[in-house]
Amino acid sequence: MTKLQQHKFLASNIIDNLVKNVMHDKECDILTAMKRVYQSPVVNWLQDNDDDLTSQSSAYAYELLKRYPTKESIME
Repeated sequence: MTKLQQHKFLASNIIDNLVKNVMHDKECDILTAMKRVYQSPVVNWLQDNDDDLTSQSSAYAYELLKRYPTKESIME
């Protein structure tokens, strides 16, 4: 597995966990949770090869997600 493949695998795994955490904490469906996660800057940071966010835990990424709300979540 190349370094790029490892990075993509780790980012995908963390994103999956973020969606699960949002579903659990916000008691929402998967589409709402995915929208929340994919509209956040955290996903961009995870997918950026220069950023090393994939070396952190899913819990750390979730804390970042909670600190950077989307416009939609601010209105809730």
